[in-house]
Amino acid sequence: MAGINQCAKFYGMKSNASPTAAGNNISSRICDLFPLACLFLVVFLLWLPTYHFGFGQEEFRYFHDYSGREILKGFYSHWEPSLTESVGYRPGHALHIWLVYRLLGGSAEASHLVQLFLLLAFSWLFFRFLLEVSASASIAFWGVCIYLCLGNTAWHVAQVVNRQHLILLVSWAGMMLLYLRYLECGKARCLTGSCLFFLGGLLVKETALTYPFQLAALALLVGKRNLWETLRRLWPFFLTLSLFLVVRYFATREAAAVSQTPPPAPFSLSWMAREYGRSLAGALVPVQGTRGYEVIPKETELSFNWPAYFRVGLAFLVLLAIPGLWLSLKNGQGRILAFGFTVYLLASVLVAAWYRTNRLFIADLGLTVILGTCAAESFSFLRGKLRRTEKFLAGAAAMGLLGYLAANLVSHQATLKVLYPYGEWIVDHCREELTYNHEYIPEEMEKLMIEKSRLYGDLPAIWRAREERSRREKIPPDYPY
Repeated sequence: MAGINQCAKFYGMKSNASPTAAGNNISSRICDLFPLACLFLVVFLLWLPTYHFGFGQEEFRYFHDYSGREILKGFYSHWEPSLTESVGYRPGHALHIWLVYRLLGGSAEASHLVQLFLLLAFSWLFFRFLLEVSASASIAFWGVCIYLCLGNTAWHVAQVVNRQHLILLVSWAGMMLLYLRYLECGKARCLTGSCLFFLGGLLVKETALTYPFQLAALALLVGKRNLWETLRRLWPFFLTLSLFLVVRYFATREAAAVSQTPPPAPFSLSWMAREYGRSLAGALVPVQGTRGYEVIPKETELSFNWPAYFRVGLAFLVLLAIPGLWLSLKNGQGRILAFGFTVYLLASVLVAAWYRTNRLFIADLGLTVILGTCAAESFSFLRGKLRRTEKFLAGAAAMGLLGYLAANLVSHQATLKVLYPYGEWIVDHCREELTYNHEYIPEEMEKLMIEKSRLYGDLPAIWRAREERSRREKIPPDYPY
């Protein structure tokens, strides 16, 4: 009965059927598969333009055939020996690059196929989590769909070096799904699986540091557990986090003493409030330029007036959120909304430590839980026989949803264009002189970059060029050119 009613809710129909248990199970599977198939189609269409993008300059720097010694060294030292990147303990960085090469080889096409697989895995896990936490296929569908269409998703899909972010998304969704099942059934295997997802994300990047606190929000707000029971059940996660922080301290203390990346921060109260505010604002309408240090990129950096775009996107967000929140609360979705809001607040804490817009992807999970609930509940009100005021609010929220999706898709495509202007190469957003802008980059430099991208289109060629340059100039291997 639940399956048919849930399906009817997704399609906008009512159902009074009384199916058998077998029929109920079949209909429930069909209802889950249709919106999931639609989401997989969205993933494929957003990913498809990136298939022939090749490797970019950051891939040239970090992607090489790691030896066993290099992989092992990642478990007791800073992840990036040249100290040009932020200091961190990320043993999973070299491990996942080595694993993909051993399984699929070194072609750029194979690496972009991995991006597709990870995005599909995340979409499935996130959909299952939202479906189980809300019992609504509509909330699950719209939550995942909005997230996939966000402008910043272009970075995670197009840049092979940002595969770590996709792994963190899979880690978050898998951890949440299995922990929710653990709260329902109490089985140790669900708890173990959830903890392993957390550990996998933690070893890839420190973004996962706030995951246990987000699990606590899930238990308190959605699982309706008390504080003591919540903390008692989460001890494996906090123990893992404590051990990780201890190991990280000893592994990175030498690098931290000499590195200036990120630059030393004042950590005054006013500075922390400003950066946290920027993190919260940046997640609302995520706009990623080539550098990503500002909530709104410079007008000359991308293809049109981005400050105006930000205001338009924010207006559509407000149009969706305000009536959508009122309708969702009226329909009893307060706990889900509170959970999404808590994730949004907690994940923004780490972003504020060194603001970059491509670090907003976990905070945006919380935002899309809220917006997906608002969208689904607004559509449910549009189908019902309700008062004119409620119909008007639901219609306004639906218009806000369409506008917000359109604004983000424009940002998504513009970001792809600025990263891969000819579908051949990617600029290095860490080096200002290479920022793509026709006013600043000579035509000869553009042609040279494209030629290099074509020459080093697969990892073995990159490694051979790096080794040859290293032998010729008697310097440590770095860029292949």
